[in-house]
Amino acid sequence: MDSLINILLYILSGLIISNGLPHLINGLSGRYWPRKSRLTNKVEKAYQEKA
Repeated sequence: MDSLINILLYILSGLIISNGLPHLINGLSGRYWPRKSRLTNKVEKAYQEKA
């Protein structure tokens, strides 16, 4: 029973991370670096191609 709950939590956290990552990157890059760095652009492009 415990292992089932752990698996569900793992899947749920994976979904949250995969869905929240672009928003987190956008928020951080927008807040701390008004001009987007090459790294965030690369990450966003890679994510958009994957999606």
